[in-house]
Amino acid sequence: MQSQAKFYEYFAKDCVRAAKRTDDPKDSEMLLKMAREWMMEAAAREASMQSTPPEKTRHLRRPSAYRRAKVARPNIEVPP
Repeated sequence: MQSQAKFYEYFAKDCVRAAKRTDDPKDSEMLLKMAREWMMEAAAREASMQSTPPEKTRHLRRPSAYRRAKVARPNIEVPP
């Protein structure tokens, strides 16, 4: 099973890819901001995995900008 941090990194890369495809500078800026939030969350998740037992990290929290975005979210299975 892949770690949650790897999923967050995938989401960040997906935001960067979407930012490259868009012609609207505001959308691009928002997507790049979301990518940064995903990467920060991935780093935090990696750090917490080293100091916290796995049962404490079972839930996923999406960065707030990702919830507000009006872009397609990647269709990916996230492990429980």
